[in-house]
Order: sequence, then structure tokens, then C-alpha cells
Amino acid sequence: SEAINENESSGATVGTLSSTDADFGDTFTYTLVAGNGSTDNTSFSISGSNLLSSAIFDHETKDSYSIRVRTTDSNNLWYEEEFTITVNDINEIPTDSALTSTNINENESSGTIVGALSTTDIDDGDTFTYTFVTGTGDTDNGSFSISGSNLLSGASFDYESKDSYTVRIQTTDTNGTGLSYAQNFTIIINDVNEVPTDMALSSITIDENESSGTTIGALSTTDIDAGDSFTYTLVTGTGDSGNGSFSISGSSLLSGSSFDHETQDSYSIRLRTTDTNGLFYEEEFTITVNDVNDTPTDIALSLTNIDENEASGTTIGTLSTTDADAVDSFTYTLVAGSGNTDNGSFSISGSDLLSAAIFDHET
Repeated sequence: SEAINENESSGATVGTLSSTDADFGDTFTYTLVAGNGSTDNTSFSISGSNLLSSAIFDHETKDSYSIRVRTTDSNNLWYEEEFTITVNDINEIPTDSALTSTNINENESSGTIVGALSTTDIDDGDTFTYTFVTGTGDTDNGSFSISGSNLLSGASFDYESKDSYTVRIQTTDTNGTGLSYAQNFTIIINDVNEVPTDMALSSITIDENESSGTTIGALSTTDIDAGDSFTYTLVTGTGDSGNGSFSISGSSLLSGSSFDHETQDSYSIRLRTTDTNGLFYEEEFTITVNDVNDTPTDIALSLTNIDENEASGTTIGTLSTTDADAVDSFTYTLVAGSGNTDNGSFSISGSDLLSAAIFDHET
């Protein structure tokens, strides 16, 4: 043989030397000698008639070696010849694999390409197949798929639920022997700014007659992005009819006037919450004006005359009250104060003003 497989251990037998000599039964000694073709003599040795390797050969580094061998018969006559020793290319195991990207944005659809797989293999022109395999780091294999040399997502990922996944992938060459190499990869889920999903107002009522600028309630936002901050505005759209009666300061909704329940008992407004990246959510709110008991504003008496000489206890007239509060009821009393000079001459029964004496017009 004038060939040896690459990667054979040093001292491996390359082949057996033999000599052609007209002398029947002669014996021969073999040596490596200097001369034409002796370039690689040091990479070999001879034991008896066997040519041995003196190194581990790598086909990809050097695929042939030149040596010069002398055969010497028992009478010290000799013959020399050059030999070319070929290093056979043997399929070798892949040594590494890589993924062009190990990140994917959250919310991408299932089947999105995460990255392209590639393999490090000393064999030129080798091709590879990629598969998920069990073993250390295979925890999340089921969340991905492989198409050709591409790693694909197997779901739409949510950063807030889980921000990294671990997979174990095997690369196998296609040179018949199916040599393979397995490696773990950690896939990072990128946090992407998401749209706010809800808004709340801590109170949606205000008492009537409160001054303009009174705080009605505090606004808050539901957003899956931790630590986001928000700006609140009154915006046009469905339900914005009462926007002009309110204002916003920071996250507080304020009244824009002093409300009167009897005039209008509820207002519809439309609010927008906007996160720091400009994504927003809008919602309608109905603000209720609470009915608060109002002070009566006037008293009337149906008749303010009585004939002299009428008996004490005669009804003079019926009292009535002006009050913004609908269906309120009233109690009437004679009280001290300006104009109370003659209170003692009258009495009240229910809503009737009665005489408490017999009056004389001339007196």
C-alpha cells in the first residue's frame, strides 16, 4: 500500500516493503535515505520490512508525502526508489455549529425565522442536516421548528411571560457516515413596546356646586410593559360631548366649571392614554354629578291680607318655598331677626300662616 488514512495514530503501518532480486533466497534491509524524493522521510520510519507513520496525518493540511527508500541485500548491494504516500481523506466529525441570530422580537407570528444554522467541519464541500435532539439544554425544543438550515419560532412569544428559551440542535453531515455534533443555543426574546390595553378613573362622580378645578379622580393605565409612563388627554371621538367641561392635570381629571345636578346630571368624555413611545388607547367615561341638597332660595305666602275682627287662628295664607331640589319638603317656623317685630301675633300650622289674635284695623 502507498496510502494511509488521515487521523491514524503515529506508528501505524502504511505498507510492507519488498524487493525484486535475481538472487533467490536473498534477504534485505530497508532504510530511509537522502536523495531525490526524500522530502518527507522524517514523517515515516521503518520497522523490519514495514513502513510506519511517524505522525498523525491530516488530508486537509497535506494530502501526499514523498520518501526515498533503500533496499540492501545481504552482500551490501542496494537499490533506491522514491515513493509517494497518499493521505486518504476520511469523513471527519463536525466541530462546531452557529446561529446567525439568537434573538426574536416578542409578538412575532409563529414560523418567523430566528436565524440561519451553519456548521464548522474540516471536510470541504460537506453538507448538513439539522435536527432537535434530547439532552442538556433541550428544555424548549418544542417551542421551535427547523426548516432546512433555518431555525423558526413555533409560537408567538411574549417577553413579559418568558424572556429566553433554550434549545439543543444537532448538525449531521451527509457523507454517508452521518457524523454529528450537538450544541445548545439560548434564544432571547426582545422586549417590544406594546399598546396600552385599558384605562381606569378612580372616581367618576362629583358633587354639584363644587368649584371649577376640583379633582374628580386619578387616571391609571393597564400596559403589559413594566415601568412605562403615560400622558393623558381629552380627545375628539365617540363620547366626547362633555370634554369642554373638564381638564386634565398630570393624571388627574378636573372639573372645568361648577356643575348643577338639576341642570345636567351626567357628562360624557373621551380620554386617551399615550405611552412614552407614542402608542395609545382611548376610552369613554360618564361623569355623574351628584345631587346635593341645595339651600331654599325664596318663600312665598299665597295671601298677605286678613280682615279685622276675624277670630284668632284664622288662616291668612299658605306658605311655599322656592328650592332647586325637586320633590323636597319643608317645615316653616317663625324666627327672630330683622322684621320679626310681630311674630307673636301669628302662628304656623303646617304650611299655613294663622292669626294669633283678633286684629283691629283702626288700632
